[in-house]
Amino acid sequence: MHPMELTNIISAYRVAHRLPGRIRLHIPALEKLSEHWRIYLKPSAELIKMGKGINTVEIQPVSGSLLIGYDPELMDETGIQKWLRALVVDFLKMTTPSSPLNDADIRLRFAQLRDRLNAEGRARNLD
Repeated sequence: MHPMELTNIISAYRVAHRLPGRIRLHIPALEKLSEHWRIYLKPSAELIKMGKGINTVEIQPVSGSLLIGYDPELMDETGIQKWLRALVVDFLKMTTPSSPLNDADIRLRFAQLRDRLNAEGRARNLD
């Protein structure tokens, strides 16, 4: 599968609910996520939370829900959507010694993306 096709599948969502400072997205790909792949929900949430103004991230695979709490003075709904898409694209574009998306490669991609975001100042320190 071409990376852009995978990006479109992962990035397909609809806004299920919104309030100032809070948005819930329905992401169909989450509902189809096997138990094996759920180990990547926590690192995914940590990457999402690195966005400026994003305070909380809850991922519920059973309902296909991504709930994001944010500071409306620092981020808006459009910014969140751009941030999510950029994370997916950046994650898939990363090159690693073992190109296929196996467990070792995926863990390395999470680490590299987190390090790069911190180095570029596009993120805040989570520690």
